Amino acid sequence: MTITLENDNDIIVHALEKIISYAKENQYIFLAQSIWWISSIIGLQQGILTYIDNVRKRSDIMIRGVSK
Repeated sequence: MTITLENDNDIIVHALEKIISYAKENQYIFLAQSIWWISSIIGLQQGILTYIDNVRKRSDIMIRGVSK
C-alpha cells in the first residue's frame, strides 16, 4: 500500500495515528495520553485533531448506513 504525503510532518502524524488506533483498540489510556502530550509538544496537535474528526465522521456514516 502506497502512502502519499504532502509534507514531512505527515509521516509523523501518520505514525502517531497508528499508535492512537492501537491504543484505542486495546484501551491503553496512558499510551493515548502520552501520544497527545508528544503531539502538543512538537506542534502536531492539529494533525491529530483532523485524524480524530475524520474517524468520527466515518463512524457516523457507518452508523447511519446500518440504521437505514
